[in-house]
Amino acid sequence: MTSEFDLAREDFGRALQALQPYADDLLVIGGMAAILYRLVPGFAAAVVDPVATREVDWTTPPRLPARGDAIFELLAAKGLRSFEVPGFGNQRGPQVFQHERYDATTKAPVYQEFLCPLRGGSTKIVDVQAGLAAQPLRYLDLLAFDPITITVDASSGIPVATPCQVRLAQPVLYIAQKILARDKRAAMPGKAEKDLAYAFDVASLCRPLWDTQADVRRRAAAEAREWSKWLARAGRDLRALFHASTADGPIEAARIFRDFGGRAPDENEIHVVMSSFIATVF
Repeated sequence: MTSEFDLAREDFGRALQALQPYADDLLVIGGMAAILYRLVPGFAAAVVDPVATREVDWTTPPRLPARGDAIFELLAAKGLRSFEVPGFGNQRGPQVFQHERYDATTKAPVYQEFLCPLRGGSTKIVDVQAGLAAQPLRYLDLLAFDPITITVDASSGIPVATPCQVRLAQPVLYIAQKILARDKRAAMPGKAEKDLAYAFDVASLCRPLWDTQADVRRRAAAEAREWSKWLARAGRDLRALFHASTADGPIEAARIFRDFGGRAPDENEIHVVMSSFIATVF
C-alpha cells in the first residue's frame, strides 16, 4: 500500500513539473528541502534517513507576475486543486493545493502550500497572483539570499518525467530560519522538534562546505541590519539548544529520528556535529 509519505513525493513531482515556468521565482523549503539537499553536488553523503514529510512548502515573492499560465492553472492541470482552509472568525484561512484523489471539501493530509516573506506587521493572507494566496511569515526573506539551484530527475526518487530545476535556500539560512521560527511553531505538535532534526540533517549534509556556509552567513548579515540581528540570534539559540548531549536540541532531534525509523543518530552524535557546525559557521 502506498504511504502518505510516498504520495507526498508523487505530488511534489507533479507540482515540480507544473511549476517549471516559475523555477526562478520559487524555492522549496521545509521537510522536502531537507530531502532535496541530498542531491546538491559537493555535499556529503547522508548519515541518516530523511524525516519523511506529507506537506511541501514553497516560498514565493509577495507579488508574482504571471509567466504564461497562472500557478493555480498549472497545478490544476496536474490534478492539484485549490482548497481554502477555513479561518477563524472573519480571518481568511490559508490556501493549499491537494490532489484530486482527496475529498474536495476537507483539507487533505498531503498537500502543497505557498508562503511569502512577512512585510510590515500584517499577517493577513497575501494574494500573490490571481488564484494563488500565500501565508506571510517572518524570516523567510533570508531563504531567497543567494539560493542554490539543483536538477531533479527520476533517479532522485522524485517521480518526474523530465529533469526539473528547483531552488533551495543556502543550508545555513535554512537552519537559521528553522531556529528563528521555533517560537511560532511551538504550538504545532511536533513541528518545532522536527525542525531540530532537519537542522542536524542539513548541517551534516553540507559539512564539506561549512567554511563556504560561514561566508554565506557573513554576506547575508551584511545585507541588512535586521538580518544581522536575526542571524546573531539564530547563533545564540543554536548554541543554547545544542550545547550538550543532554540539551533540548539533541534530545528532541534524536527522538524524531527514532520515531521515523531508519538510521537514528544518538544524542551525542547530534551534539558533536552541531557543536562543530555552530563553531565553524556562526
